[in-house]
Amino acid sequence: MASKLSWAWSEGSWYVVDYAKTGRSTCKEFRCKRKLEIGELRIGIEAPEHDHRGSQLGWYHPSCLWKTFAYKSNANREIRSLDDMSGFATLKEGDKQLLKGLLEGRNAGDPAAEPATSPAASSAARRKVSVKIEGNTMTLSGPTFHLKEDLKKFGAKFNGETKAWVITKKDNDSFEHVQKFLTGEDSEQFGGGSSPAKRQRI
Repeated sequence: MASKLSWAWSEGSWYVVDYAKTGRSTCKEFRCKRKLEIGELRIGIEAPEHDHRGSQLGWYHPSCLWKTFAYKSNANREIRSLDDMSGFATLKEGDKQLLKGLLEGRNAGDPAAEPATSPAASSAARRKVSVKIEGNTMTLSGPTFHLKEDLKKFGAKFNGETKAWVITKKDNDSFEHVQKFLTGEDSEQFGGGSSPAKRQRI
């Protein structure tokens, strides 16, 4: 069944590609919502100037935008040609190749095509994770999307019902290594991990 397009495409909108200028814009893909750092490649949707909602309808990381083409509703119009992106000719050669790869399906699911998280952004994201420890179980919730590969290395499993990651303590093990990953600080910051049902905002 074909995806139902967002209202924007009935308004005569188009795509524009450039580099983030201020670091204030945020990716509109609902699973991402990460800030676009200054100088980072982005693709935006522009609407006609007469549109009452304004001419700028939002920015995406390239790989995040491609995910929206498959939405069942409020999907974005699929990019079928380089000519569909205003500003493509002004991009750096490496970024041109990245977009060509996405267009041809070569970069679909390729980690190299995913938005890179700067060390500062990664550290800030880790501190926003909500941690709950009950007995031998640690539950992690909040903005964990860009941490999922790291969490898997700790043996975390995603619970689709609670939308949280769960780590079970093994014999003679503690959650100290996970806590240090999230904060970079000693586990004493968490009260030693022995008290039940502790909850912190990191």
